[in-house]
Amino acid sequence: MTPYAERVRAVVAAIPPGQVLTYGDIALRMASGGARSVGGVLSRYGEELPCHRVVCSDGAVKRVDPERNAALLAAEGVPFLAPGRVDLTAARWLPELADRVLAVVERIPTGRVMTYGDVAEYLGESSARGVGRVLARSGGEVAWQRVVLSTGAPAPGHESRALALLRAERTPLSGDGTRVDLRRARWDGR
Repeated sequence: MTPYAERVRAVVAAIPPGQVLTYGDIALRMASGGARSVGGVLSRYGEELPCHRVVCSDGAVKRVDPERNAALLAAEGVPFLAPGRVDLTAARWLPELADRVLAVVERIPTGRVMTYGDVAEYLGESSARGVGRVLARSGGEVAWQRVVLSTGAPAPGHESRALALLRAERTPLSGDGTRVDLRRARWDGR
């Protein structure tokens, strides 16, 4: 097996359940070869790897047994836009983004907040949704309550806990106490 094939295998082995990469994503990480060369490696050396987590650039599940692979992805909670087509916006694995998002959230001072969009803009990323995905999966490591919706409302489903933590940090809240007062509490990252 070539060093290139070993590196491709290592990337595929690291893709967590419920997330995917495209052949092109893997090729970019290799800094050599292309999507087809990644596919070739997986065809030859893909045994015992979660190859079902590698999809085409449009999200299509086409490798070897598409129905089986789509069923495996669905069982892991991967969302689909249509049968056999993964929602890449929601399911693409972004480990570098996760590290960067968590680093920014760690820097938000007590009593201050950023919106999901603020974090995305600060990082030069295009998606507040991607920031939300990172925090939903890895946010327990940081003060996740300091990232709120653009309305100042806490993360859906976690409102009570987030508001309790924000109150304890003396974060300025709206008059009714259901959201952050962004005019007073928003942090610009400096």
